[in-house]
Amino acid sequence: MGKPYVSEIQKLKGTYLWALKAPIDSLRSFVESSQDLPLFAVGSGGSLTAAHMAALLHENTGMISKSITPLQLLSIRTPLRKTSILLLTAGGRNSDIITSFKYAAMSEPRQLMAICTRSKSPLSDLAKEFRYANFLDFNIPSSKDGFLATNSLVAIITILCRAYQDLGLTHFKLTPNLIPEEGFYNCFNNLHSLVERKTWVVLYGGWGQPAAMDLESKFTEAALGQIQLADYRNFAHGRHHWLAKHGEQTGVIGLMTPEEEEIATKTIELLPEDIPIVQISTPHSGPVGAIELLTKIMYFVKVAGEAKG
Repeated sequence: MGKPYVSEIQKLKGTYLWALKAPIDSLRSFVESSQDLPLFAVGSGGSLTAAHMAALLHENTGMISKSITPLQLLSIRTPLRKTSILLLTAGGRNSDIITSFKYAAMSEPRQLMAICTRSKSPLSDLAKEFRYANFLDFNIPSSKDGFLATNSLVAIITILCRAYQDLGLTHFKLTPNLIPEEGFYNCFNNLHSLVERKTWVVLYGGWGQPAAMDLESKFTEAALGQIQLADYRNFAHGRHHWLAKHGEQTGVIGLMTPEEEEIATKTIELLPEDIPIVQISTPHSGPVGAIELLTKIMYFVKVAGEAKG
């Protein structure tokens, strides 16, 4: 917990560039063998964001996929033999991921894999006991994350995207210049009035989901504020009433990729003028846009934390 958050996000670009070249043969093989199977992507804490991304990537191929926590995995009582299970972890040593891997391995799914951003972990030792399980571990150049998931998350999501990209299962291309420069957040509007609010309504759609989930995770874990998550359409089904009753305590953060630009713009234009709004967008569609939004909200967390003291 001793690492300053700002030093962590300053390493994001280096981590991303490293992840673009890291060997991922075992992951690519797992994805190829799983493309005709439903997928459970398992993660907790910051790794749950990576699980959301994995589920979206798999759904984009036309297969059913679901991101779940370790407890949700252990709560499944139906046979898992016709599924594929992917477990994601930064350190590979917490009891949840160890127990989840044991449960998954004993359930004998069609495909099983774990990804860990630290080598020589307890999970690595456990994986060796199950020869049919795929396991990928590596040491990211930024070393271990601080209290909040940062570089480990960018590394995992990037290699996941690469695997689907390399196999031609999705139509996008990762580029080296994707991570924004630190000074981009000067464009955040209404930030100072927004950070005074206790509640933040985060609106998203499609490939903005991982960033939205991660924003909720970081704001909660860092005790920066209360987050309400809603996609742009579900927000219209009664959730807007919160602004009517608690508008003086609430701000709105709109996440936007080109896919939902129209509905996002129309929704935000309908919000009361006295509600402070921050819009965080990307010009990129699909998984590429998801990665850029994710790194942008990491910078946003930094700015919000500094503004709140």
